[in-house]
Amino acid sequence: MNFLKTAMMKAVMNKKPFVIILSYGIVYLVLFLLSAVFFAGYVCAQENQKVISYEQYIDVIIQKLPQIKNNVLQVKKAYNQVEKAKSADDTNLIAKGQYARQKMYTTGKSLYEPDYKQSYYGYTGIEQTLTSTGTRVSLGLEYNSSSITGNLTIPPQPYSVDEYSPSVTATITQPLLKNAFGMIDRYEKNNAAMKLEIQKLQQLQDDQSVLNYYKKLYFSWVLYKQALDIWQESITHARSLVDSVQRKARAGLAENDDVQRAVSSLLSYEAQYKQYEIAYKSLCDELSLYFEKSIVPQINDMNIMFDSAVSAEYTEVPFEQTRSWLIVKKNMDVMQYTIKVADNSTLPQMNLILSASRKNCSDRQHEALSKLPDTDYSVGVEFSYPLGNHDADAQLKDYELSLKELENNLLIAQNSYYTSLRAMIQSLNGYRELIATHNKNLQALISQRQTEQKKYEQARLDLQYLINTENSIAMEKLTLLQLKVELLGYYIDYKDLTE
Repeated sequence: MNFLKTAMMKAVMNKKPFVIILSYGIVYLVLFLLSAVFFAGYVCAQENQKVISYEQYIDVIIQKLPQIKNNVLQVKKAYNQVEKAKSADDTNLIAKGQYARQKMYTTGKSLYEPDYKQSYYGYTGIEQTLTSTGTRVSLGLEYNSSSITGNLTIPPQPYSVDEYSPSVTATITQPLLKNAFGMIDRYEKNNAAMKLEIQKLQQLQDDQSVLNYYKKLYFSWVLYKQALDIWQESITHARSLVDSVQRKARAGLAENDDVQRAVSSLLSYEAQYKQYEIAYKSLCDELSLYFEKSIVPQINDMNIMFDSAVSAEYTEVPFEQTRSWLIVKKNMDVMQYTIKVADNSTLPQMNLILSASRKNCSDRQHEALSKLPDTDYSVGVEFSYPLGNHDADAQLKDYELSLKELENNLLIAQNSYYTSLRAMIQSLNGYRELIATHNKNLQALISQRQTEQKKYEQARLDLQYLINTENSIAMEKLTLLQLKVELLGYYIDYKDLTE
């Protein structure tokens, strides 16, 4: 504690009261202890840190970020819609049966008086729509059997009549106007497939958008980490300056005001360090959702990306080559296809129906089922059209208005794209020049500080000049760091915008 001893001796020589002597000592003692604790904490924190690279950081974010997982779910849901739309090609199996018992009545006299009728009915078949042509096909096996019991009046005796009627029927229904060639039937499948493509592109867009924030956050992390190092370096210089001024003061070559200026400068740097430390810890708390608090960013990764950003050529990429344009264009394609289908839906429904059956009828079951010798044919046309057809016409109008809205949105997106792109290019080129200028200024300030230190040691320069230069160097380093991070932010946005 030489400085305390010196202060006391100086106070005695100047005939100062002991209280003042003690106050000097306490001030310097507290300053020494605070600096020692501060430095020890800084060194300890440095030793316990684990470094994570930019690539590792992004990999973890992609794996853990809920927004990214939600974007994946949206694609899976789009896949599910494609599977759901395949139901248009499903084959439907139909089966039904019925048993009936009916009391029979007759009026007047007859040779045969029926009593009860029992009947069985069964049908099984398949139906399918061929979406490629819109054709509906059905094939079914039908079976009817009935048994009527009663009595003959002449001669009186019980009597029954049995009948068995099996048949195989095929029916084809072909749309001629509405849904001609399966236009409406294919819509759900084609629409789902197109929307799946859009959702895949949208996933890339949404992922990139949310990742951009965390990419920039990584470099802000680097900024605060390096800012702490800058302030720690300034603190080291300031502490060295305090020691130097104190030595001068002990030798009678410096006054108390110089000592207090040096001490004030040191305390100011420590306060600045604390402010950045608060911001750094706040950022670490945000990242602690995904990372351990003991990790720190890889400084060199920022330097590598900065070199890439500085050396890159920034040109106006045509909007038509970007993912944003492709998403809007594909949405327009979907809407145009929807309008085409909706226009077909306004047509009358007219179907050509063809049917053919092979059948038999016999009072013996075995004989009826053994062969189907007889053939029936039918050809018909089915027509249906709602007078006015307001619903279909209004739906078509809605789609046409939506298409115009998409066309306007495309123009809006295009204008916004070129406005943002040109502003980014201007900023990127401007920041490169600005960084180069500040680099030159920093080198000049460092050289100036070396000269001023020599002059101050030779008592040729006031201490305030040296303190001001030291402040300027620290602020210039911070300014450079902030400019680099801002440049990287524009670089990330430029790459995202032009992809």
